[in-house]
Amino acid sequence: MGLRFFDPTNGPGCFLSSAFNGVSSLIYSIDSLVKDKPKELIKLNQFVSLVDNSLAMKLTHLTLWVSYIQYLSSHKTITNKDIENAFESIQIFQSDQLKTDWKTVCPNNGQTIIIGSPIFKGAKKINAIEKSNMQKVFGTTSLADTDYSSCWLFKLARYIGGTTSQGALVITNSICQGVQVPFIWNRIYKEGCEISFAYRSFKWKNSISHATGVSVIIIGLTSESCQPKIKTLYAENKIISTDCIGPYLVNSTKTIVSERTKAISNQLPLMQKGNMPYDNQNLLLTKQEKNSLVKSNQLTTKYLKRIVGSKEFIQNIERWCLWIPTESLSEAQKIKRDCSKN
Repeated sequence: MGLRFFDPTNGPGCFLSSAFNGVSSLIYSIDSLVKDKPKELIKLNQFVSLVDNSLAMKLTHLTLWVSYIQYLSSHKTITNKDIENAFESIQIFQSDQLKTDWKTVCPNNGQTIIIGSPIFKGAKKINAIEKSNMQKVFGTTSLADTDYSSCWLFKLARYIGGTTSQGALVITNSICQGVQVPFIWNRIYKEGCEISFAYRSFKWKNSISHATGVSVIIIGLTSESCQPKIKTLYAENKIISTDCIGPYLVNSTKTIVSERTKAISNQLPLMQKGNMPYDNQNLLLTKQEKNSLVKSNQLTTKYLKRIVGSKEFIQNIERWCLWIPTESLSEAQKIKRDCSKN
């Protein structure tokens, strides 16, 4: 069996282990329908991992090793030699995932399936080294506020482009939103890849009770030459069958909306910035601060608006913003003076 599974992210072996268990279950189901068919055992060298730290390497090694021993014990009486051979034959490589050519670790034989979940880190949270890594991956110094995880998706497209191999990543949903779309997806399309299936945004939490979740999507990529005729888009409780899934995870269109420096029409006003607080959050208020301000002077109510960003939405946090139009500035300043007299 030439099929191989490759995880170039730092997951602790969970994706490879799930793939291993899924393949073994599928083979068992097929073998049960065929009489007198010799059973071919799954080989551990069909599962390859690339990690960038020793902890992830050890966890992946242990997880995959345990899965294989459990599988082997269901087919034969295992010996100490079997256990030793299994431990030594696991293929896990430690290297910088963005600097390393993935084909040197796991050569693309046209039957490789890439799986995993790269690190979640927004453009404003990466350090200088990570920014430099991104610039080298994309071949440009301008990154357009692109998430760090997009590097893995782009490298995945490069790895499978023009081949029959496929890949799927659990990744931050922002790579399918806003200014990131033209930057990332025009490059992926140039590599000859398209979305073969996708899951729209959902909250992904760990098993810890009340743990904070992140909004993620699942993107499946396939080369243009072997795209399925019918693609599947999973959206909440709906399953949408379509001929095309675009970069905004909308069915039946691949249209990309690019940013402009000028308005579409002279009849529209100039927009300097979008709806984002650039004042170091001095105008943002917690629920308690908002209530205290309103209690001190009821006139402040008309200048308060509820603000909802990704953090507020995901963690159900109530925050407010002082919203003072230019034409109301003088009136608002009087409220400040009235409050200072109390």
